[in-house]
Amino acid sequence: MDQNQRGSRPRKGLRYGKKTWGRKRHALVDTQGTLLAVKATGAEKSDQEGGRALFVPVKEKFPRLKLLWGDSHYGGTFRLWAKTTLGWMIQTIKALTLPKRGLLVNEGEEVDWETIPKRGHIAGFLDC
Repeated sequence: MDQNQRGSRPRKGLRYGKKTWGRKRHALVDTQGTLLAVKATGAEKSDQEGGRALFVPVKEKFPRLKLLWGDSHYGGTFRLWAKTTLGWMIQTIKALTLPKRGLLVNEGEEVDWETIPKRGHIAGFLDC
């Protein structure tokens, strides 16, 4: 088989900011973590480009999808695009940060961080 005929894997690319080669994976999962769709792109593609490549074909498969959660890379103009093009609302979730004192806190001692209720990669919410 000729190398040009293999179209199953995305082309590897260079991510200039971090000077790394490879692929980025974008996943759409439900609130239980079940994989609904996945798209791999070259590292040179932005997260927003990868999100668009993932979401457009998925729109017809999940017509009741209304709310998505994602990290800050899926915010900004991408949120506006998803709302106007697909009718989906994207809520960006803050990255989890470790507390100053570490993970273990003595009983009765106050913690100096807040629990984030939703975190992780893009998670879809099906309006049942």
